[in-house]
Amino acid sequence: MAKIATVKAPEQFIVDVNGDYHVCFETVTCTVAGALASGTVLKDAATAAIAADTGVIGILADDKAAGSQKVRVMVRGNPSLIDSSQLAVTSATIQAALEAKGIIYVK
Repeated sequence: MAKIATVKAPEQFIVDVNGDYHVCFETVTCTVAGALASGTVLKDAATAAIAADTGVIGILADDKAAGSQKVRVMVRGNPSLIDSSQLAVTSATIQAALEAKGIIYVK
């Protein structure tokens, strides 16, 4: 008997991308030791952001297993709209850092 699997798009935080979808993402070798979910804001390739961080590299677009792994990270918008309720961390400083990259909160 065939199995049916429900597939969820990993980047559930994206509301709208203006123009080419793939231009927003880059492959980054993420060295955070633990597993991270899509929607995690990254301070750098080795650190998940916290609310007080003023600089970020972007938003993790795929779930990342424990250990070092190459992952897609949304590093720029063109501009792109995101649902901040789907992010792992959100604050005024995180919002400002993302908006500087063209990644705009809509909720």
